[in-house]
Amino acid sequence: MPDQNKKRRSLALAGTTILFLPSMLLARFAAQSCINTITIDSETVSKRRVWYANLLRIPGNLILSFRRAPVKVLTTKRWFEREQLLSDATVSQNELTLKKLNGIPLCQYLASEESAERKLAAISAATRSLFEFHLQHNQSHGDASAANVMIHVQPDRSLSATWFDFDVAHKDSVSDIVRRADDLRALLFTSKKWLTTEEFSQLFAGSESPYADEEVWKELTHTMSNPFQHCDIFHLAQLLRAKASPDQSS
Repeated sequence: MPDQNKKRRSLALAGTTILFLPSMLLARFAAQSCINTITIDSETVSKRRVWYANLLRIPGNLILSFRRAPVKVLTTKRWFEREQLLSDATVSQNELTLKKLNGIPLCQYLASEESAERKLAAISAATRSLFEFHLQHNQSHGDASAANVMIHVQPDRSLSATWFDFDVAHKDSVSDIVRRADDLRALLFTSKKWLTTEEFSQLFAGSESPYADEEVWKELTHTMSNPFQHCDIFHLAQLLRAKASPDQSS
Protein backbone atom coordinates (compact mmCIF):
# COMPACT_ATOMS: atom_id res chain seq x y z
CA MET A 1 0.00 0.00 0.00
CA PRO A 2 2.76 2.57 0.79
CA ASP A 3 4.33 1.83 -2.60
CA GLN A 4 0.98 2.41 -4.33
CA ASN A 5 0.50 5.74 -2.52
CA LYS A 6 4.03 6.78 -3.46
CA LYS A 7 3.36 5.87 -7.09
CA ARG A 8 0.12 7.87 -7.12
CA ARG A 9 1.88 10.91 -5.65
CA SER A 10 4.64 10.60 -8.23
CA LEU A 11 2.12 10.42 -11.07
CA ALA A 12 0.23 13.42 -9.71
CA LEU A 13 3.46 15.40 -9.46
CA ALA A 14 4.41 14.42 -13.01
CA GLY A 15 0.98 15.43 -14.29
CA THR A 16 1.17 18.77 -12.50
CA THR A 17 4.61 19.44 -13.96
CA ILE A 18 3.55 18.53 -17.49
CA LEU A 19 0.37 20.64 -17.38
CA PHE A 20 1.88 23.65 -15.62
CA LEU A 21 3.08 25.48 -18.74
CA PRO A 22 -0.05 24.89 -20.89
CA SER A 23 -2.17 25.81 -17.86
CA MET A 24 -0.23 29.05 -17.44
CA LEU A 25 -0.54 29.89 -21.15
CA LEU A 26 -4.25 29.11 -21.18
CA ALA A 27 -4.84 31.24 -18.09
CA ARG A 28 -3.01 34.16 -19.66
CA PHE A 29 -4.83 33.78 -22.96
CA ALA A 30 -8.24 33.54 -21.29
CA ALA A 31 -7.46 36.51 -19.03
CA GLN A 32 -6.32 38.73 -21.88
CA SER A 33 -8.84 37.62 -24.50
CA CYS A 34 -12.24 39.18 -25.01
CA ILE A 35 -14.57 36.20 -24.93
CA ASN A 36 -17.67 38.42 -25.02
CA THR A 37 -18.61 40.96 -27.64
CA ILE A 38 -20.00 43.95 -25.78
CA THR A 39 -22.19 46.84 -26.91
CA ILE A 40 -22.71 49.78 -24.54
CA ASP A 41 -25.24 52.56 -25.05
CA SER A 42 -26.64 55.22 -22.75
CA GLU A 43 -28.82 52.86 -20.70
CA THR A 44 -27.92 49.23 -21.44
CA VAL A 45 -25.03 46.82 -21.92
CA SER A 46 -25.42 43.91 -24.36
CA LYS A 47 -23.16 40.85 -24.30
CA ARG A 48 -22.72 37.90 -26.62
CA ARG A 49 -20.12 35.14 -26.34
CA VAL A 50 -17.72 34.81 -29.25
CA TRP A 51 -17.63 31.55 -31.21
CA TYR A 52 -14.43 30.24 -29.60
CA ALA A 53 -15.61 30.80 -26.01
CA ASN A 54 -16.48 27.12 -25.50
CA LEU A 55 -13.11 26.11 -26.93
CA LEU A 56 -11.63 27.91 -23.92
CA ARG A 57 -14.33 26.96 -21.43
CA ILE A 58 -14.15 23.18 -21.78
CA PRO A 59 -10.38 22.67 -21.42
CA GLY A 60 -10.27 25.57 -18.99
CA ASN A 61 -12.72 23.84 -16.65
CA LEU A 62 -10.71 20.62 -16.93
CA ILE A 63 -7.59 22.48 -15.84
CA LEU A 64 -9.46 24.26 -13.04
CA SER A 65 -10.68 20.87 -11.84
CA PHE A 66 -7.18 19.43 -12.03
CA ARG A 67 -5.88 22.38 -10.02
CA ARG A 68 -8.73 21.87 -7.51
CA ALA A 69 -10.06 25.38 -8.05
CA PRO A 70 -13.50 25.70 -6.38
CA VAL A 71 -15.19 27.20 -9.45
CA LYS A 72 -16.24 26.46 -13.02
CA VAL A 73 -17.05 28.64 -16.04
CA LEU A 74 -20.71 28.25 -16.93
CA THR A 75 -22.21 27.29 -20.25
CA THR A 76 -23.84 30.14 -22.14
CA LYS A 77 -27.31 28.86 -21.23
CA ARG A 78 -26.50 28.58 -17.51
CA TRP A 79 -24.75 31.96 -17.54
CA PHE A 80 -27.80 33.64 -19.07
CA GLU A 81 -30.08 31.99 -16.49
CA ARG A 82 -27.85 33.20 -13.66
CA GLU A 83 -27.71 36.75 -15.01
CA GLN A 84 -31.51 36.82 -15.26
CA LEU A 85 -31.75 35.70 -11.64
CA LEU A 86 -29.06 37.95 -10.14
CA SER A 87 -29.12 41.10 -12.27
CA ASP A 88 -32.59 41.19 -13.90
CA ALA A 89 -31.03 40.74 -17.33
CA THR A 90 -33.05 39.91 -20.43
CA VAL A 91 -32.13 37.43 -23.16
CA SER A 92 -33.00 37.76 -26.84
CA GLN A 93 -31.47 35.96 -29.84
CA ASN A 94 -28.61 34.53 -27.79
CA GLU A 95 -27.69 37.98 -26.48
CA LEU A 96 -27.73 39.22 -22.90
CA THR A 97 -28.98 42.74 -22.15
CA LEU A 98 -28.38 44.38 -18.77
CA LYS A 99 -29.00 47.76 -17.25
CA LYS A 100 -25.90 49.94 -17.48
CA LEU A 101 -24.38 50.54 -14.05
CA ASN A 102 -23.16 53.91 -12.85
CA GLY A 103 -19.52 54.34 -11.91
CA ILE A 104 -16.30 52.55 -12.86
CA PRO A 105 -14.87 49.10 -11.98
CA LEU A 106 -13.03 48.97 -8.68
CA CYS A 107 -9.74 48.09 -10.43
CA GLN A 108 -9.92 51.33 -12.42
CA TYR A 109 -10.78 53.33 -9.31
CA LEU A 110 -7.78 51.84 -7.50
CA ALA A 111 -5.51 52.60 -10.46
CA SER A 112 -6.55 56.27 -10.43
CA GLU A 113 -4.93 59.16 -8.53
CA GLU A 114 -7.30 58.81 -5.57
CA SER A 115 -5.77 58.88 -2.08
CA ALA A 116 -5.02 55.66 -0.20
CA GLU A 117 -7.86 56.52 2.19
CA ARG A 118 -10.36 56.70 -0.68
CA LYS A 119 -9.05 53.48 -2.21
CA LEU A 120 -9.47 51.65 1.09
CA ALA A 121 -12.97 53.13 1.37
CA ALA A 122 -13.79 51.78 -2.10
CA ILE A 123 -12.61 48.28 -1.14
CA SER A 124 -14.68 48.50 2.04
CA ALA A 125 -17.73 49.53 0.01
CA ALA A 126 -17.18 46.55 -2.29
CA THR A 127 -16.81 44.27 0.74
CA ARG A 128 -20.07 45.49 2.28
CA SER A 129 -21.81 45.11 -1.06
CA LEU A 130 -20.47 41.56 -1.35
CA PHE A 131 -21.90 40.69 2.07
CA GLU A 132 -25.26 42.13 1.03
CA PHE A 133 -25.12 40.18 -2.23
CA HIS A 134 -24.44 36.93 -0.36
CA LEU A 135 -27.25 37.66 2.08
CA GLN A 136 -29.81 38.70 -0.54
CA HIS A 137 -29.24 35.89 -3.02
CA ASN A 138 -28.02 33.17 -0.63
CA GLN A 139 -25.18 32.28 -3.00
CA SER A 140 -21.68 33.38 -3.89
CA HIS A 141 -20.41 35.36 -6.86
CA GLY A 142 -17.78 32.94 -8.15
CA ASP A 143 -15.36 35.48 -9.63
CA ALA A 144 -15.50 38.41 -7.22
CA SER A 145 -12.42 40.18 -8.53
CA ALA A 146 -11.85 43.93 -8.53
CA ALA A 147 -12.81 43.87 -12.22
CA ASN A 148 -16.35 42.72 -11.49
CA VAL A 149 -17.64 45.33 -9.06
CA MET A 150 -18.69 48.85 -10.02
CA ILE A 151 -17.85 51.75 -7.69
CA HIS A 152 -20.20 54.73 -7.75
CA VAL A 153 -19.41 58.07 -6.11
CA GLN A 154 -22.55 59.49 -4.52
CA PRO A 155 -23.32 63.24 -4.49
CA ASP A 156 -22.11 63.42 -0.87
CA ARG A 157 -18.81 61.75 -1.92
CA SER A 158 -19.69 58.49 -0.19
CA LEU A 159 -19.06 55.32 -2.17
CA SER A 160 -21.42 52.52 -3.15
CA ALA A 161 -20.70 49.29 -5.01
CA THR A 162 -22.61 46.92 -7.27
CA TRP A 163 -21.44 43.46 -8.38
CA PHE A 164 -21.82 42.19 -11.94
CA ASP A 165 -20.63 39.44 -14.36
CA PHE A 166 -21.88 36.06 -13.15
CA ASP A 167 -20.48 33.66 -15.76
CA VAL A 168 -18.33 31.82 -13.19
CA ALA A 169 -19.84 29.94 -10.25
CA HIS A 170 -18.56 27.95 -7.31
CA LYS A 171 -19.03 24.21 -7.49
CA ASP A 172 -21.91 22.63 -5.60
CA SER A 173 -19.48 20.55 -3.55
CA VAL A 174 -17.98 23.67 -1.93
CA SER A 175 -19.51 24.77 1.39
CA ASP A 176 -21.24 28.15 1.72
CA ILE A 177 -18.60 29.50 4.10
CA VAL A 178 -15.73 28.50 1.81
CA ARG A 179 -17.54 29.95 -1.22
CA ARG A 180 -18.07 33.30 0.44
CA ALA A 181 -14.55 33.38 1.84
CA ASP A 182 -13.23 32.66 -1.65
CA ASP A 183 -15.22 35.62 -2.98
CA LEU A 184 -13.59 37.81 -0.33
CA ARG A 185 -10.18 36.34 -1.17
CA ALA A 186 -10.70 37.24 -4.84
CA LEU A 187 -11.71 40.80 -3.99
CA LEU A 188 -8.76 41.46 -1.68
CA PHE A 189 -6.18 39.56 -3.74
CA THR A 190 -7.03 41.45 -6.93
CA SER A 191 -7.10 44.80 -5.10
CA LYS A 192 -3.72 44.37 -3.41
CA LYS A 193 -1.72 45.45 -6.48
CA TRP A 194 -2.63 49.11 -5.95
CA LEU A 195 -1.91 49.21 -2.20
CA THR A 196 1.26 49.24 -0.15
CA THR A 197 1.74 46.44 2.37
CA GLU A 198 0.88 48.86 5.19
CA GLU A 199 -2.28 50.03 3.42
CA PHE A 200 -3.35 46.46 2.67
CA SER A 201 -2.88 45.48 6.33
CA GLN A 202 -5.37 48.20 7.33
CA LEU A 203 -8.11 46.11 5.74
CA PHE A 204 -7.56 43.57 8.52
CA ALA A 205 -6.67 45.93 11.37
CA GLY A 206 -10.09 47.22 12.37
CA SER A 207 -12.09 45.74 15.23
CA GLU A 208 -15.00 45.19 12.83
CA SER A 209 -14.77 43.95 9.26
CA PRO A 210 -16.92 45.50 6.49
CA TYR A 211 -17.98 41.89 5.86
CA ALA A 212 -20.40 41.21 8.72
CA ASP A 213 -19.97 37.44 9.11
CA GLU A 214 -17.32 36.35 11.57
CA GLU A 215 -17.18 32.73 10.35
CA VAL A 216 -16.53 33.79 6.76
CA TRP A 217 -13.94 36.34 7.88
CA LYS A 218 -12.10 33.67 9.90
CA GLU A 219 -12.10 31.34 6.92
CA LEU A 220 -10.74 34.17 4.78
CA THR A 221 -7.85 34.95 7.14
CA HIS A 222 -6.99 31.26 7.26
CA THR A 223 -6.99 31.13 3.45
CA MET A 224 -4.96 34.32 3.05
CA SER A 225 -2.32 33.01 5.49
CA ASN A 226 -1.61 30.11 3.12
CA PRO A 227 0.99 31.28 0.55
CA PHE A 228 -0.12 28.63 -1.94
CA GLN A 229 -3.45 30.44 -2.26
CA HIS A 230 -1.63 33.26 -4.07
CA CYS A 231 0.09 31.38 -6.88
CA ASP A 232 -2.61 29.21 -8.45
CA ILE A 233 -3.44 29.43 -12.16
CA PHE A 234 -6.99 30.57 -11.42
CA HIS A 235 -5.79 33.33 -9.11
CA LEU A 236 -3.32 34.49 -11.77
CA ALA A 237 -6.14 34.77 -14.31
CA GLN A 238 -8.24 36.77 -11.85
CA LEU A 239 -5.39 39.18 -11.22
CA LEU A 240 -4.66 39.67 -14.92
CA ARG A 241 -8.33 40.44 -15.57
CA ALA A 242 -8.34 43.00 -12.78
CA LYS A 243 -5.25 44.71 -14.21
CA ALA A 244 -6.79 45.34 -17.61
CA SER A 245 -10.53 45.37 -17.20
CA PRO A 246 -12.75 47.22 -19.71
CA ASP A 247 -15.93 48.85 -18.46
CA GLN A 248 -18.56 46.34 -17.32
CA SER A 249 -17.08 43.45 -19.30
CA SER A 250 -15.12 40.24 -18.97
